[in-house]
Amino acid sequence: MQAVATCPRFIIAKGGITSQVVAQHGLGADGARAIGQIQPGVPVWRLESGPRLRFPGIPYVVFPGNVGGPDSLADAVNRLMAG
Repeated sequence: MQAVATCPRFIIAKGGITSQVVAQHGLGADGARAIGQIQPGVPVWRLESGPRLRFPGIPYVVFPGNVGGPDSLADAVNRLMAG
């Protein structure tokens, strides 16, 4: 994540602990606000603080590894791309 130069429209991290590691170490976040759910059990955060925070304010989807079915991740991407 630290090598990404263009600001993405959104980020989806798959796996609960992986999502935390990506947010903290990859994106430099030390604070976030939950802004809703894209699917049941799949929260969307807005990364808001951190001295090295990259891409503040974009939707950050925390997709737990044990949530959803075979098409859930693709459905989330399609919803984010559409809106």
